[in-house]
Amino acid sequence: MIVHGDNLEAQQCLENFRDFVFSPADLSISTQEFNNNLSFEILPNPVLSDQVRFEVDSKFSDVPYQVTIFSLDGSVQQQYKDIRDDQVLEISSLPAGLYLVRLIQENQQVATKRIIKQ
Repeated sequence: MIVHGDNLEAQQCLENFRDFVFSPADLSISTQEFNNNLSFEILPNPVLSDQVRFEVDSKFSDVPYQVTIFSLDGSVQQQYKDIRDDQVLEISSLPAGLYLVRLIQENQQVATKRIIKQ
């Protein structure tokens, strides 16, 4: 693990992201997927209200999934379980900013995207 200096906060931030693999292209503000095993859309994105909806690829839409929203420092901001395709989620407690959203299904299909909340 690479940590700049002896900063415990920096080390914790990197530890929180140990499951994510980034390339320089991933650090842009686009909504490109990190992983193509599972395809989903976040609507709207950028998020202009306090609600967001997830649309999962039709071949995975019958399986419930878990949604976890992370801040850029890797801390979990919100977590939802047993979510179904096209379900609306309340995100009013999130301040404006850039977040990572990880979706996991029962069969361990995983996908991560970025969202912008304005």
